Amino acid sequence: MDIPNTNCGTQSKPELRTFLVQETLMELPESEIKNNEEHYKFFLEYGFTGIQNGDTSLCQQLGLQHAHSGRIDEPGDTQRLIDEANKYKSVCVTVHAGTGLESDKEIDALVEDILLNAHKNKFPVYLETHRSTITQDMYRTVKMVERYPDIRFNGDFSHWYTGQEMRYGKFSKMGVKFEFITPVFERVRFMHGRIGNGGHMQVDITRPDMSININHFKEMWVRSIVGFLRSAQPGDYLIFAPELLGHTPHYVFEYYHRGKKYQEGNRIEQALFYKNIIEDCWQEAQNRIKK
Repeated sequence: MDIPNTNCGTQSKPELRTFLVQETLMELPESEIKNNEEHYKFFLEYGFTGIQNGDTSLCQQLGLQHAHSGRIDEPGDTQRLIDEANKYKSVCVTVHAGTGLESDKEIDALVEDILLNAHKNKFPVYLETHRSTITQDMYRTVKMVERYPDIRFNGDFSHWYTGQEMRYGKFSKMGVKFEFITPVFERVRFMHGRIGNGGHMQVDITRPDMSININHFKEMWVRSIVGFLRSAQPGDYLIFAPELLGHTPHYVFEYYHRGKKYQEGNRIEQALFYKNIIEDCWQEAQNRIKK
């Protein structure tokens, strides 16, 4: 029961497309607030080709693609999300599944629901690596892949990097961890762009102390791109979407100075930095494929 890749319907070479997650535009500092149309045109000018969870009518008006997202809490939810995605003319849907408290049997029921409905509808449904879901644990996720090799992922690796503190222990162990989760890298077809450190999910990547963390994420993204390219068919494309969230979900750092509240960094500018980083990763992955 295969899950299709996002595909443009042509015989073009597999490619990278950069979307933006709508929530990146929420809860911005007052000086950065604009309406959706202004923001969408800005990112369109910089080569972004789609929005996840955005204004579907405005996306169609401006020629931007749309990606949907949602939750799967019980079998049957996948079909509902696919129906919503088709209503919105979305190219795919990324999903959070379960709570992380499920038995293997309960996990299997949710994964089978994803596989069955994605295959039946010939629609891309990508299971996200996310805290407080069935993919919160690297070990159980790899074991899930062993049982269901047709599953495909939205790789949001900040949840593992911080949530499972991947850097804990000797630095050399990072390579061992990357090798262990290779079955996941091989099945990534969508990525959320967010870089954290050992204790914080989302950190300003212009900070000088973030270089080693950035390199770790670049390596995970390159390996994911390699996994996509090794099986990609004409017309297939991989989506990378910066997801830099605001203060309500406690992602962006906030601090006070002389009684006024500030946010660390500029999330709009950083989304552009992320685009540059993933384009470098794409080139590196192509070089590795050629070797």
